[in-house]
Amino acid sequence: MIKKKDIIKNELLKGIISVRINTLWRMLSLKCHGEGLPAPNDEGATGKYDNKGAIFIPGGLIY
Repeated sequence: MIKKKDIIKNELLKGIISVRINTLWRMLSLKCHGEGLPAPNDEGATGKYDNKGAIFIPGGLIY
């Protein structure tokens, strides 16, 4: 059985969470400023994570 403490210390999980939080705030910021969301393939659509091979799925963690 996986302990909660082990999940929290997992570096991969921390990275995934930080990417999702960053993406969520970016989406909310763009929506609040009336700019709309960029298309998935537009340059700069993923901010500082462009060309880093990150996967962007706004939503909850899959457990």
